[in-house]
Amino acid sequence: MWFDFITQNLHFGLNLLVALVFFAVSWLYFDSWRTARAIRSLIKAAGFVLLSLSFLVHSTLVESIIISSSLLPPQTNFLIFLALQALGLILIATSPG
Repeated sequence: MWFDFITQNLHFGLNLLVALVFFAVSWLYFDSWRTARAIRSLIKAAGFVLLSLSFLVHSTLVESIIISSSLLPPQTNFLIFLALQALGLILIATSPG
């Protein structure tokens, strides 16, 4: 029981930390876009925002034997996570420069 509790908290904490890091990177690219008005910075900022949102959505997933409910059903949560992450990675990979 304690193992489930600790791993759920680690899952939430790590996903939230990754979401904050990606949001900080997107903020830096957005700030770069505001000064230089280069479209590649705006595309990368949008990609990192989508990655940040994907990890934020994934952090809400509760995988526990005791509590079987989360904010979204696990399949829906995982599909939203994959869609946002794929779109974010595509935007980052296809942005010029």
